[in-house]
Formats: sequence, C-alpha cells, structure tokens
Amino acid sequence: MNTDFYDSVFEENIKRGIDSGIITITENQRRITYHCKRDFSIYFKDPEEKVRASYFCELVLDYGYPVNNIDINVKISDIFSQVPIGIIVYDNNGAEFLTVECFESLETDEEFQYAIVRSSANAQHVEAKYFVIASNFRRTAFEVENLNTYERYKNIIADIPARYTEIPQQRFVKGVKEFKKVSKEEIQYIFDIVNYIAWQGGKTFIEVAKQEVNKLVQVKIKDEATTKYGEAYKFQIETKESPQHLLYKINSIYYNIQQSDDILLQPDTVYKIVAALQGIELSSAI
Repeated sequence: MNTDFYDSVFEENIKRGIDSGIITITENQRRITYHCKRDFSIYFKDPEEKVRASYFCELVLDYGYPVNNIDINVKISDIFSQVPIGIIVYDNNGAEFLTVECFESLETDEEFQYAIVRSSANAQHVEAKYFVIASNFRRTAFEVENLNTYERYKNIIADIPARYTEIPQQRFVKGVKEFKKVSKEEIQYIFDIVNYIAWQGGKTFIEVAKQEVNKLVQVKIKDEATTKYGEAYKFQIETKESPQHLLYKINSIYYNIQQSDDILLQPDTVYKIVAALQGIELSSAI
C-alpha cells in the first residue's frame, strides 16, 4: 500500500482502520470493504467514500461503538427514499441509534441545508436518536427529538455520545480531544469558503468580509494558545448553543485582543464560520 496515500487526517484514520482489521482496501486502492454488521464492499475512488471510511473508523476506534452494531449503505423503503443511508449505528437491542450521511464537500449554505433536510428525513424515518452530516472539512451532529425546522441550532449537539453515553457539552478539550492538523493548501481552501460565507452573496463588501474573517481567525489562534490543559476550547459550538450566545463568547475573546473593536458580522454568519473553523488547528497552519 502506498504510504503517501495517508497524508491527511482522513488517511490517518483509514490507516488505523486497516491496522485494526475493521476495513480492508485493495492494493490498487479501487475498492474498500467494511467489516461490520455485514461485510460491505464498494468503489473507493469516490471522494465521499474517503469521508465515510474515516468516520467509520472513528466510530469504532475513538467513540467505542461495537463494529457488529454498525451497517453501511443501508437501503430503506424505496417509497421513502432511493438513496441508502450512509452509516447506521444500532443500539444493543438492534434499534437505530445514529445515522450518518457523508458528502465530498459542503461549501455553500445551500448545500449544507440540503444535507440537513435529507439527513434529518432519513433519521426521522428510521427513528434514530441522532444524525451526523460529515464532509471533507465539516461535521455537524444533531439530536432528532423535537427537531425544529426554523431553529435547528436547538438540535445541534457538540458531538455524538461515546458508546451510548450522554451528549457532551463541548467537543474539543485541550489535551483530550484536539483539532485536526491541516496543510497550508487545505487551510487556503477552507479560508476561501469562510470568506465566501462572510461575503454573504454580496451583502458584505469582500474586503470587509475578509477583515471580519481575520478577526475570527485571531480569536481562534488566541483561544488555541491560552486554553489550559483539560479545559474546553471556547472557539467552538457547544450543545444547543444559540448563534447570539456564540457571538457573545467570541466577542469576549476578541475584546482582549482588540479592545476598541467588535466583530461586525451577524450571529448566524459567525455561527457558520465557527462551524467551518472549529475542528482545525490554525496556529500551526498559518
């Protein structure tokens, strides 16, 4: 197997999965087999398959879900949906506990909203408790109960429970649950996306949008540097945290950097940018 294939965080997870025997990949890297509730083999060259393989390995190796309680590419009623559910985690009684839908990328708000609609419909149909949307750089987890179409942040959770336990309040804790390290090329790609989010389709001048993104980048780097071991990072979306509270939290850090200024973006826009940046380590990539 070509070791250069395992350069990014996704490939590192896949390498761990191969080493533990929960997945196998053919020598030419064309097909992957998941060894779970049933052995499932599929073409591996599709970009979203790398996302699914990486998250599957995390579910087993990091979150502790039994491999025999996980199924891949699960078909549901043809009347309801022609598209199989990417991953289903079952509880120990065989009931659907968590669904996962994987995408190559979710660069625009329209793409993300479509992913939510599709994923939430599937999760509600099989009566799962949680669902996750995962892409190449963004991952968002939701609680299904009382899902509110117009205030979805009330159902966004920091992370899924580890092995059927309680929902965590935060996802990233210094020295415990850290960020992904990314290359300068990957960080530029992500910056292009968050600048586009801040631009809001032309509602904000592009230079102003970049200035506001730079403020948020300063806050994240400051938070990475000053958070103490064992403490949760502040630059992240907590379970069921409102955009307004998140902006207040971010502004309180920015005030310590630049006491004569505030972040001027609207709460919903800041929420989307934090969602895109929270899982990566900026201090080592800039």
